[in-house]
Amino acid sequence: MTVDRLKEKLSSGAADFVRFGLVGISNSAVDFGVTNLLVLTFKAKSSLSLMAISFVACALATLNSYLLNRKWTFRRSGPARRAARSLSSLRSR
Repeated sequence: MTVDRLKEKLSSGAADFVRFGLVGISNSAVDFGVTNLLVLTFKAKSSLSLMAISFVACALATLNSYLLNRKWTFRRSGPARRAARSLSSLRSR
């Protein structure tokens, strides 16, 4: 492996790590924002309503994580994407 190829792999991994961290920060923001918005909107006081609000906020943050990581952080093209598709189709059989 050449030095240039090694540098390219390291910079690609570092970029993935930074994107993954930014997605994590956005998930926290979604969870915090949705929780506070729903608590203020519905004037929640009971533990059941707070639990429901927490569930909704967590579900939206998880969806945010999945979509951003799939489309932005771990996007792949070419042979890597085809291999991942092949593996997932084998796993679903």
